[in-house]
Amino acid sequence: MRKISIFLAILTVTHLLWACSDDNAVQPQVTTTTGGTDGDSLIGDNDSAAVPDGTSQPIDAIVLPDGQVILPDGAIVKDVTVIQPDGTVILPDGQVVDPDGTVIEPDVPVIVPDGAVVLPDGQIVDPDGNVIEPDVQPCVPVTEICNGLDDNCDGQIDNGFLCNDGQPCSVDNCAGFEGCKHAPAPFATACDLDGTACTQDHCLSGKCVAGNQPQCGDADPCTADGCDPSNGSCTHTPTTGPCEDGNGCTVGDSCQGSCVSGPQKVCNDNNTCTLDGCDPGNGQCTFTPFPAGVGCNDGSKCTYGDQCLNSACMGKPLNCDDGLPCTDDLCDATQGCQHPPLDGIACTDGLPCTTGDVCSGGVCKSQGTLGCDDGNPCTIDACANAGTCSHTATQAACDDGTLCTVGDTCATGACVGKQTSCDDANPCTTDSCDPKVGCVFADNNVPCNDGNACTVQDACTGGSCVGQGMNCDDGVACTKDLCDPASGGCSHAPDKGLCDDGDICTLDACLTATGCKHDLIPKCCGGSQCAADEDCIQYPDNLVPFCAKSCNSGTDCPGSCCYMTYKTKHCLTPTYKAECCGTSEYWATDAEPYACGVGGKGQCLNWPNKTPPNWPSKITSCVNKCTQNSDCPGSCCGQDTMGTQNCVANGYQQMFCPGF
Repeated sequence: MRKISIFLAILTVTHLLWACSDDNAVQPQVTTTTGGTDGDSLIGDNDSAAVPDGTSQPIDAIVLPDGQVILPDGAIVKDVTVIQPDGTVILPDGQVVDPDGTVIEPDVPVIVPDGAVVLPDGQIVDPDGNVIEPDVQPCVPVTEICNGLDDNCDGQIDNGFLCNDGQPCSVDNCAGFEGCKHAPAPFATACDLDGTACTQDHCLSGKCVAGNQPQCGDADPCTADGCDPSNGSCTHTPTTGPCEDGNGCTVGDSCQGSCVSGPQKVCNDNNTCTLDGCDPGNGQCTFTPFPAGVGCNDGSKCTYGDQCLNSACMGKPLNCDDGLPCTDDLCDATQGCQHPPLDGIACTDGLPCTTGDVCSGGVCKSQGTLGCDDGNPCTIDACANAGTCSHTATQAACDDGTLCTVGDTCATGACVGKQTSCDDANPCTTDSCDPKVGCVFADNNVPCNDGNACTVQDACTGGSCVGQGMNCDDGVACTKDLCDPASGGCSHAPDKGLCDDGDICTLDACLTATGCKHDLIPKCCGGSQCAADEDCIQYPDNLVPFCAKSCNSGTDCPGSCCYMTYKTKHCLTPTYKAECCGTSEYWATDAEPYACGVGGKGQCLNWPNKTPPNWPSKITSCVNKCTQNSDCPGSCCGQDTMGTQNCVANGYQQMFCPGF
């Protein structure tokens, strides 16, 4: 065998594919992996070949073992010298000349990279020993691209995803020999521009444009609304801080999982005659006047019986008259009645032998005696007949002339007293003594303790320890809103007296939840309820009506009598049993209902009716003569309108017996 140069370029002929047309023409398609003259892996681009006219130019061709060259357009060229990258020259007759000038005969077999052998006669034997005719070239697989050819030798043309340009808004398509085509994707095709699922990005004219953000507001002031970029779902993260609960009467609302109301707005007009409240709709304070007659405190010690009237607390003036001629009767709103002495005004001390009596230190004192005053308060100066004076020493009480002593007594002819203690046990006064006016208690304003657990911020004001009262108002007009001084807690005791509607035929009650309630009393009689077999006995005067059992005769009233009162027969109650006058039946027999009755020992008494229309109101009853109250056990001795002293009948003591 002839020498084969190690620099021989091995031609790799893979497959020669024959495409069929409608005239069964055969077109060769050959791919090579041999190197070209430009040093790359393929013949072409900068590879060169010498053509018959003697020139050498770059070609993209395939050199077959028999020396033929297949040009890019499929034409077969002979008699062309090809220079390999390693310097080996393939002559037109197929002979190979290595770089040393050694001629390699064309009958030397060539082994291609896939194991196939190219024989000198041009036949190809594959690795399995199969002979491939020289006019059928084997297919060498390479990566499939969009070019109208079967590049990977799988029998299919342009198969697989060949034209993906990586753009989400283009539609990729392989057009065979025309290569890849890229059309804009349809409008609104989904894409991802910003890498978050919270925007609905879509294609527009082949480009990915940003979409709208989702609406994630939940109207909850205590959550931070957002969007999860991983899946596009809305998020609502709880927050803290201020919020608004929709109630205008609360302040400082805050987020605590939800909007929690703050404390109530303080509405206080410092008026005890108004009910303080708040309108939740607008947050405005309301002050509703209490009904007239509701008890209150006007803050003045010069009034009593204070009641609300037209939103103002008003009381009756206090009588401060002490009946002493040498004191002035005044009233101070913070201290009450005051009686400062009136010095220097004339008065009468009631002593016949004194002259020039004037007020001094609140006491009426004489300026002298009728020539008998020795000026010593510890002697008894007597005024005798015709100006005879006597001066007897005494150990009686006296006045040493200063109001800063007490228990002044005479001793050895002199008036001596003990020092006055001016301690009034009041921490809100500064105590001192003035010889002319006595003890002086000047108000101070130091902090104090009023001893009442129901007040706060105690301080001395006007000589008294005053604290601000706790607000125990429950909003119900008929409850007594009080505070327990021991515990400092509020209580709300119902007071039906505050629910008096003035109608004696209703039962007035106070319900702590709803206020006053007025239930009608069936068979009402002076505010009481009569039984089924009783009648209401009403006088045409100012006597209180009462219930009594109905009767027709004395047999209907065991232990009493059947009595007629203004044409109404009834059994006398035990209180009025004396009116039976020892008989079982007792009533008028004439047509005048107010005339005297018959059948007993009673006398006709004229008790005037003081209530208009002032009817005659003659009452028949048994009477007992008397001269003094002791003659009437359980009653009193009174004078009737006829001038007769009689014991007041049972049942009328409170009306006619003073102090009963």
